[in-house]
Amino acid sequence: MSKALFVSLLGPILLMAHWGGAKQELREELSRTCPLVADGRFRLKNIVGPVSITAWDRAEVSIRAIKRARTQAALNGVKIEIEATPGAVNVETKYDDERYRKDDGASVEYEIRVPRRAKLESVETVVGSLAIKGIAGSVKASSVTGGIEADFDSLNEGQGITLSTVTGPIRVVLPSDADVEVRADTVNGSVRNDFGLAVRRSGFIGQRMAGTLGRGGARLSLNSVTGSISVVRAVDGRRKGEAKDLSADARTDWGLDKKAISGQIQLQMEEAIRSMRSAIESAQLEAERAIEGAFESLAIGDEVKGETLQTEREVRSFSISGMPEVSAETFDGSLEVRGWDRHEVLINATKRARNEAELRALKVSIEANGSSVSARGERGGSSNGSVSLEIFMPRRAKLRLSTGDGSVRVADIEGDIEARTGDGTVEVRNGQGALRISTGDGRVLVRNFSGAVTARTGDGSMSFEGRFEKLEARTGDGSITLALPQDQGAIIEAEAEKVFARDLDATEEHSRGNTHRWRIGKGGPVFRLRTDDGHVFLRRAGESVVYERR
Repeated sequence: MSKALFVSLLGPILLMAHWGGAKQELREELSRTCPLVADGRFRLKNIVGPVSITAWDRAEVSIRAIKRARTQAALNGVKIEIEATPGAVNVETKYDDERYRKDDGASVEYEIRVPRRAKLESVETVVGSLAIKGIAGSVKASSVTGGIEADFDSLNEGQGITLSTVTGPIRVVLPSDADVEVRADTVNGSVRNDFGLAVRRSGFIGQRMAGTLGRGGARLSLNSVTGSISVVRAVDGRRKGEAKDLSADARTDWGLDKKAISGQIQLQMEEAIRSMRSAIESAQLEAERAIEGAFESLAIGDEVKGETLQTEREVRSFSISGMPEVSAETFDGSLEVRGWDRHEVLINATKRARNEAELRALKVSIEANGSSVSARGERGGSSNGSVSLEIFMPRRAKLRLSTGDGSVRVADIEGDIEARTGDGTVEVRNGQGALRISTGDGRVLVRNFSGAVTARTGDGSMSFEGRFEKLEARTGDGSITLALPQDQGAIIEAEAEKVFARDLDATEEHSRGNTHRWRIGKGGPVFRLRTDDGHVFLRRAGESVVYERR
């Protein structure tokens, strides 16, 4: 079993320099070499700072990490965790929330060398560029706001390469005689190549490309939300192989993979947020807006030829006495509810479609009967548009929300809450009462909530923070994070591949296989957490997260 090695950065090298021409920069370096078999696995997670990974012909990994910050406290708050065995090396950057301030500019730059045939199992960065050169093994890499540049001097049969970004560009250099199947998609970005493959429209303003170079063999998958994608021919003097376009073939499942992109990016961002919320606040907002805005448009149709997206808005308000019962349902579109201090329910319904005929086919029904208010968006005829509902209502209420495909967000509501979506994120903040969440394919976030919570997702990460009387959470594929108040005890029953905990005064009562049971503090309510293919993270609310495995 691998043993986590928390590296102490000894002998700091402090260099005075200008940061933005105004502030002093402090710098600290770490160098380490770890044995790794020729086809071993390498993983890296960074939050802020560039990463470069280069292949070499040695059976070891060379790690050079350069920490930078404007204050000593911020520099000390950056931790680098290295977990190494002969078969796998994992590197991760973690930040101390208590010491970090947004203007301290803390970052880590990595210069990595790995065996040429090593598998880059997962390389992730949030804010920063990523450069990969000469790797002959499989590659899976992603960045949120930074660009990715990958240079391959050769490709092997069966080699898989997957690169994805949210807002950053992707540039891949291939040998002229490459044998590879190429798939590239953007939601709102350009696609180009030097090999003569056709580029076609994808969604409203995105582009896609699919083709085979030479005999195929290797597989290259490139995805970006708003960044550009370029596949460049190397200047190597080799003869260019045959290029065959596959964009019009019958295999449509290679197109934009909403679940893969949004799920992977969101999981990456969520783990980064747990380590350093302030540092990536702007990146998170930018990424979420890009993803959700682009996918909302994509849901309306796959192709738009010269048509402009049509919208129509309807606003209704009702005076309410007593505790309202509000229900909102739409076949496709987002639902957003906010509590306020007025005795009034205001509903803002927005219809979207490709043309006026489809817009007219969409129906919105809003009704009030005493303290009960309902809003419903319906698909008319063959329309494939969407109806989104935004609702302002009294804080104390009974609430029912359902969408076939879209996000659900609730803030500042106290009472009985039910939120369902067939495919999308569910987020609930600043509330209390009884909460039931169900999403077929999306992440779940619950923050600052008191009461009983039951949550299910078929495929997505889950994060809970609050004072819970009851908690039952299950995901088919994703991590579960639970943050408890400092003074709350509990019994944790978890089914997961691995469980990580920090400063919880936990006593193990039972553990067998993937089933674990602990008493937290003096015990308390029973919280049941289950992930079929993921990890469970336990911590106290408001703490930085450097987990110890239990």
